[in-house]
Formats: sequence, C-alpha cells, structure tokens
Amino acid sequence: MSNKPAQSDTLKARIARSREINISVIGRKSGRTISIPVWFVLEDDTVYLVPVQGSDTQWYKNVLKNTSLHIKGGGAEAEFKAVPITDGKQVASVVDKFRAKYGANDVINSEGAITGSYIDASSVSHGFLLGRHGAVIKFDAPGAGTGAGQGTFPLLNSAEDAITGYEIDTNGAFHGFLRSP
Repeated sequence: MSNKPAQSDTLKARIARSREINISVIGRKSGRTISIPVWFVLEDDTVYLVPVQGSDTQWYKNVLKNTSLHIKGGGAEAEFKAVPITDGKQVASVVDKFRAKYGANDVINSEGAITGSYIDASSVSHGFLLGRHGAVIKFDAPGAGTGAGQGTFPLLNSAEDAITGYEIDTNGAFHGFLRSP
C-alpha cells in the first residue's frame, strides 16, 4: 500500500524518527472512524504500509472500499489517498524496505513468512503466520488466556516457521512458547 501526503515536508520530518504511526480509516460496514498503530516505511513522498494479515487485514479491507486514510505521527497529521500495490516485484521491494527498517528477523523470515498478533473484539491477542504465498494460519499458544489483555504474543519466526513468543494466561502470568511447524 502506498500513499501520497498533502503536507509532505512537515509530516516527513516528524515521522522520519518514529517507529510506528497511527492510521485512521473509515469502516466499510460501520462508517465509523477506526484508528490503529502500524509500522511504516517512508521513502520520498510515499508512506508504505504492509497489511500483516494480507488481504484479511481489516484496515486493508476498509481502504479498498474507502481510500481515504488519515496518518498521525510525531505530532504531525496528514490525509492520504491509499493506493494498493499488487504487483509481486513492487510488493517484494516494499517488504525489503520493511526488513531494512525493522530488522529482517522481526518483520519477515528468510522464506518470506510474517508472524505477528492481532486483537479480537474482546481485546484478546491471537497469533498468526502469513505464509509467503498469502495463506494465513491463526493460532493460540497452549494455556493462553481468553480474557481482555491476555492471549498469544508471537515475537520471531524461523525460516522453518517455528515461532517463539509469550502468552499471558488467565491469571495474568507470562509464559514463553515455541510453536513448531
């Protein structure tokens, strides 16, 4: 996804030092404004975003319906028009930019798979693995709590798709986990 800002100089200078920004999109069903923090890469006048759950990512589905996107970061704000990138070579180039900014192992493993977490409507965290061909595997670590603020929090994935992270159980205790492929 790429976006062109209206006030590029102020926004560029302010978010250039940031690790994440907040984006606001219009819900495709509700019509309400929805805000979430995301990782980004800034290059010239383009802000790149990667929907970590691929086409299942809710904010991505929303901007496909309404391309208006509000970005806030480093004390600056701007309105954008989202432009999805679907060409494989361009997507690979954007992924490389994310690897360079955030660290190859923290973003995408050497086989092109991404691991991360998402929060459901009950504020419970769940893990996912987005394979290099777009398949999404959702998972919960054994013993992960199902209450608000609990759940599964993946951190790293190996080239073989082994995932390490932690889970918070129903008592609020933290435990490490290793998910084998």
